[in-house]
Amino acid sequence: MKTKFNLIFITFVAITTFGLSGCDFINTLLRIYLYSVTGVRQWTLTESNEEYRKIAVGKDGVIYTSIGRESNTWIESQSGTTKNLYFVKTFNDFGFLNSVAVGDSGTLLVSSDNGITWTDRSIPNLSKNLYSFDFLYTQDPELNYVVCGDSGIIYKSSNIGGVFTWQQINPNRNKRLNTIADVYYDNIIAAGEKGTILKTIDGGANWINLSVFDTTINFNKILLGLTVQAWNYVWLVGDNGKIFVSTDYGYEWSEKISGTTENLYDIVFKNQNEGVVAGANGVVRYTSDGGMTWYEDTYLSSLTDKDIISLTLVDSNTVSSLTVNNYNKYSDQVGGDTTYFLTVSSEPLVDVENEDNITPAEFRMEQNYPNPFNPSTIIKYSIPTSEFVTLKVYDVLGNEVATLVNEEKPAGNYQVDYKSSNLSSGTYFYKITMGKFSETKKMIVLK
Repeated sequence: MKTKFNLIFITFVAITTFGLSGCDFINTLLRIYLYSVTGVRQWTLTESNEEYRKIAVGKDGVIYTSIGRESNTWIESQSGTTKNLYFVKTFNDFGFLNSVAVGDSGTLLVSSDNGITWTDRSIPNLSKNLYSFDFLYTQDPELNYVVCGDSGIIYKSSNIGGVFTWQQINPNRNKRLNTIADVYYDNIIAAGEKGTILKTIDGGANWINLSVFDTTINFNKILLGLTVQAWNYVWLVGDNGKIFVSTDYGYEWSEKISGTTENLYDIVFKNQNEGVVAGANGVVRYTSDGGMTWYEDTYLSSLTDKDIISLTLVDSNTVSSLTVNNYNKYSDQVGGDTTYFLTVSSEPLVDVENEDNITPAEFRMEQNYPNPFNPSTIIKYSIPTSEFVTLKVYDVLGNEVATLVNEEKPAGNYQVDYKSSNLSSGTYFYKITMGKFSETKKMIVLK
């Protein structure tokens, strides 16, 4: 019997404002990031006994740091710049700590002491703004970075023998890029305005244009599945409620129905299946199937009517959110009024019901997982009405190599465990037919 866990939230809210005690003026902050001092933040959630730290950055070069889950006390750091800072992130690998913030006019600041002091690593003579970066995994003994920003600019750094340099690796496009991520080594994905999605697998020497046809979409944030060990997944969120998912490291993208037209600014996942997106006017949507379907959370969406512009995962039950009034990423007057932190704690997965009694709303076949795979993979599909179902596997020449399903199926959710013991390494296709619905997806066998 299959079971489905309903997300029922038990919630508390902790609010912290910024500024000197007794003052009404509060700095506008644009990004928050949380990390654990002792853990490997990229791969595992922090545990309750670990030391939580947060770094927040914003307008006019402000940087605040805080220790603890609820963050009741915030300390302003001296950034050494008055440039607006739009993004911050920390790399932490068993004691090797490196925090980076990027912003206007090629600004890039680096800290190795929990955000207390900062070193200027800005791109020389660059007038364009940087909106995102990621840590770049290279053969250099020192950590490097890849950044993106206005007019489609992309730079990557190198640090050999103590000599730090920047190299421009633009894909010759003029679209603003809002978010970038390094999948591994030279495999980089960037996205931004007018549906732009770009990918390189050779460190920027060549770029693949994977942009979507809808040029009204402005992508705001990319999230790699490898952060929650969903290795081949990549998620993208953007304006007008747009959510796109890739299950093959960013080569192919499919749009998912978010159920909202509000702009979505950030996304976090706590594991391979469960995640949250948030955005304008306090909208919050959640998924429990890896981003394939999204649901409204009326309670969490009612906690604030401000724009939620940044999320950071505290632990499996808690997300800290940065909110502002009237967010406009294309204006220098970002945010405006009060900025505060909203900490939402929940106890998910507290109710269980039989999934066999839940009727799907649409025909759907999901990307197999894992992919690539050896020796087995799982293919899930859903049927809203009783239909005759066939599910077959083909090689690249169109030859049928396996029949996985060939029978009448009642409405419901199903999965097939496919073992590829008789297949050699290579690319294969699996095709499902359910009544008039038919869909084909690609999978890779690696042996």
